[in-house]
Amino acid sequence: MDGYIDAHVHLPDIAPHDGWSALAAAKAAGVRRLVVCGTRPCDWALVRSLAADEAVIPCFGLHPWFTTEPGDWLAELRDYLTATPSAVGEIGLDRAARGLDAEQQEAAFVAQLRLARELERPAMIHCVRAWGRLVELLEAHGPPRFLLHAYAGAPDLVPRLARLGAWFSFAGSILNPWREKAWAACRAVPAERLLVETDAPALPSPGHDESRPEHLPEVVAGIAGLLGEDPDQLRARLWDNAHGLLGVLLTR
Repeated sequence: MDGYIDAHVHLPDIAPHDGWSALAAAKAAGVRRLVVCGTRPCDWALVRSLAADEAVIPCFGLHPWFTTEPGDWLAELRDYLTATPSAVGEIGLDRAARGLDAEQQEAAFVAQLRLARELERPAMIHCVRAWGRLVELLEAHGPPRFLLHAYAGAPDLVPRLARLGAWFSFAGSILNPWREKAWAACRAVPAERLLVETDAPALPSPGHDESRPEHLPEVVAGIAGLLGEDPDQLRARLWDNAHGLLGVLLTR
């Protein structure tokens, strides 16, 4: 069994922000599964409600942009993860966004990596300009399987990350003509570790003002062109690759 799977998307962030409208459009375009990431406590409930649809694979996590969230978010996160078949994410490190505390980011990231390892869940990871530190923390605390979403690291870092348990996904923005580094990284990814995402509504492909999950077939076809592959064969391989990362979450 195979079909299109969006490896990383934010349905609650897509207008009209009910999640269901964007989900319906994705399914109408042939997207069979969507890995829907929560980023902070205020959107976890909607992500969980969307998971009533079997197309949705829910993820709950505290994004590095929101690590100043008040309250005992870690206990709340544990409750969501233990009550719902789900992955951990979106979590990570971001050294580009202004006004963020690096130590606070790292503490939140490590706590969630440890939770993913304890609960034996894959993690969905965001990293911007922090690749060396990311590798150190993954070596010390990482779960056996994790996704580096919208991978923007160096091509020569791919083998080391893959040995740690990484899958790598790329969004429609890779199809822009100035993304030579991303093309090289995509080509460096082991065949069985590649995934494709929309990251909707962010990282649109050329010709779109914003990303939408219904654009996924177009993005897969574009990446197939970069790799010199048949789009249908790539689509089938991506499904198998997602099963390797997600396991029973994909077959629930």
